[in-house]
Amino acid sequence: MAAILLGNEIRDLDQDRAAGLRTFAVVQGVRAARRTDVALAMAAHAAVALGSLLLVAPRSCSGSTVRAR
Repeated sequence: MAAILLGNEIRDLDQDRAAGLRTFAVVQGVRAARRTDVALAMAAHAAVALGSLLLVAPRSCSGSTVRAR
């Protein structure tokens, strides 16, 4: 979720700067914001991969529609 929001901040950087808004992308700059965006996306994917390897997904995410008795 944070990666999506940061991507939106990067996209709106010029308008935010012109309006005087101090978003993360405006304060840190485009390069740092893009690197942070990539790191957040990679961390999210790594967390999902690790969770699937360790079999720690919540029961609602297991894809099973049959309830255990």
